[in-house]
Amino acid sequence: MYLKHLAVELGYSKAAFHRVVRRIGIEPRRVRSDFSRGQRTLAITVEEADRVRAATQERDTTLLESETTHPDDGVFYAVVVDPIRPGRVKLGFTSDLEQRLSSYRTSSPEVQVLFAIPCRRGWEATTMAALTNVEGCSQVGREVFDYADSDALVERSRNWFALLPQVKAG
Repeated sequence: MYLKHLAVELGYSKAAFHRVVRRIGIEPRRVRSDFSRGQRTLAITVEEADRVRAATQERDTTLLESETTHPDDGVFYAVVVDPIRPGRVKLGFTSDLEQRLSSYRTSSPEVQVLFAIPCRRGWEATTMAALTNVEGCSQVGREVFDYADSDALVERSRNWFALLPQVKAG
């Protein structure tokens, strides 16, 4: 079964659905298809599709309507990876903060979370721009910045997220 068709059937965006499928432990294969004019597209077996349906149905029925979360919900976070440089901050988005922190702790056991605020994946780039295009901030890596005042970053993040729609913590 083609992932594109199953995503539509279950009401997911293409990108979110790929993450759902992989989270279940299924690795889609690339196959040629008529509907994509001979181009390769992602597909899974009928049995795997049934597993995906069951997993998404189970998720949908175990949560109350008011508690459902968008598949792209997670947190936007700021962490100080190196305590010797408290102004050097890593910014990013994750759907699993504990797992992300665990990966950071392998190289920096004293990682410190400045903030972790519920956010949508689609807001990551805009949020990054809003929090980094300020005086006293310079980029040193892809998502790593030096801040003259990390407390000001925390305050700016609170103000920024107050402007956005509320997202339930996942």
